Amino acid sequence: MNDSKPAVLACPLDWGLGHASRMIPLIRQLLQSGYHVILGGSGKSLMLLINAFPALQHVILPSMTIRYSRGSSQVLKLLLQLPRMISEFRNEHRVVRQLCAVQHIDILISDNRYGLFCKNIHTILITHQISPVLPRCFRFLEVPLYRLIKKLVCRFDVCWIPDFPSDSNNLTGDLSHRFKIPYNARYIGLLSRFTDSETMLQPPAYNRKYELVVVLSGPEPQKTMLAELILNQLHQVTYKTLILWGYSGSGEQPSPQHDHITFATHVSTDEFRRALINAGTVICRPGYSSIMDLVTLRKPAILIPTPGQTEQEYLAGYVSQHMPFMVCRQKNFTLEKALEAFKREYPGGRSFDFADGKKFACFLPDLLDQKYKHHTSESQEKS
Repeated sequence: MNDSKPAVLACPLDWGLGHASRMIPLIRQLLQSGYHVILGGSGKSLMLLINAFPALQHVILPSMTIRYSRGSSQVLKLLLQLPRMISEFRNEHRVVRQLCAVQHIDILISDNRYGLFCKNIHTILITHQISPVLPRCFRFLEVPLYRLIKKLVCRFDVCWIPDFPSDSNNLTGDLSHRFKIPYNARYIGLLSRFTDSETMLQPPAYNRKYELVVVLSGPEPQKTMLAELILNQLHQVTYKTLILWGYSGSGEQPSPQHDHITFATHVSTDEFRRALINAGTVICRPGYSSIMDLVTLRKPAILIPTPGQTEQEYLAGYVSQHMPFMVCRQKNFTLEKALEAFKREYPGGRSFDFADGKKFACFLPDLLDQKYKHHTSESQEKS
């Protein structure tokens, strides 16, 4: 390319919306710095980025497919899918090499997509799971899995971990602080869609439009199961409630039957921010991107982990030890009891302090400039 800035292909994993949402502030910063950004991906995650950046070119790059269990054991279900996932991993690598050649890509940024590495361009992996946590019966696999992930991470030029380097002041705990991180990895601070929101610096108005905001996310069928559980209980009370479903794609989400319940399929970033800040109480899954969003807004919440998803179960327990989050299990969840306990524990319910705003990841284009120039000079020397 003749332009001063290189072309960047940004590709999130399509397992929920979290991987795409935390790329929004990064893409905004790249555009402000003059980079040429192309969106890559598939499904609901790509749809989210297209909605956020409608003027940008996008290309279809399918993610690995995965099926989750209706029960409380997800690990066994995932292990049974390993042969197919490995095949899709190899196909993903083959497709991205062809795509980068056709689109003349200079930099590839992948969020948790380990197959998107390419020797001929500068590749960056974003992940917060260097050392995944497994159920007790599979703990013996944690060290081998860490070594495998470390090997995969080292195929990339750079690995960005969206967290703080401090052992005592971080959000991921064992997920990225238990073992030594790869040589090419570094902590970059939090990545939240709200970090550079247009209204981020404006003082929020606490006219609580909704007493309860429920954010439904994560894999099916557990997402719909939680929605039905909460809706059945909301029909018996009169809390003014906003339920944010996110992108569905299937059109099969349940519908509320009462006037005090509002259902929204998708809202803009600033509308989402205002809804969370103005909510009397927030209920959501403890996905890592959701936790970063809540911490960015200093917003307490009730966290309900996806049954059997050990990452969410670990994160919920970990952050609740240090911050105003209350953890509830989906099994036998009772809305009224949870709200009463939450209000007793956090009577203010508005905000809390965790990190200085300067610690948020707002320097990535400069970091990318430095790393890319170093990579380019090395490539030129080798040629």
